[in-house]
Amino acid sequence: MKFQKAFSLLELIFVMLIIALLASIALPYFSNSKSEAMLFRLKADLASIQSALAYAQNERILKNIQQNPAVLDEALINTEKQSLFYCSNDEIKACTGTSCCSFSLLTSPIYSNKKGWMKIAHNKYRFFLSPKRYLDFEYDPKEYSFKCTSSLCKDLL
Repeated sequence: MKFQKAFSLLELIFVMLIIALLASIALPYFSNSKSEAMLFRLKADLASIQSALAYAQNERILKNIQQNPAVLDEALINTEKQSLFYCSNDEIKACTGTSCCSFSLLTSPIYSNKKGWMKIAHNKYRFFLSPKRYLDFEYDPKEYSFKCTSSLCKDLL
């Protein structure tokens, strides 16, 4: 009777232990990647919004327009699938006062949802990092600024 070469049970157990050890080391790094991606998305969106505000402010100075826009969009409060930081051409044409959407801040809208941006008040916005963690932002038409008002801002941004 010939014996065939094969792995012993002890060798298989050692291989499984090594794989389990490597997985336990690597798993925390992969579980953090979703929150890091959300934070990266927030930083990119925030940079786009602030640079668009700076561009619009320069344009207003060059055109000698004194009044800053009172709102950045006409999205409904706490409603998903609304266009944030964007005004359609129809909204801009229909704007006759100072408290309506007179220009589009971004060239394409950011749509509101519970996994990203949401308008929570007239000039207040919220970015959800997770269902229980979020950052609040406020647009100030007098200063023409978009600032974070949450206590977590200093740690994350």
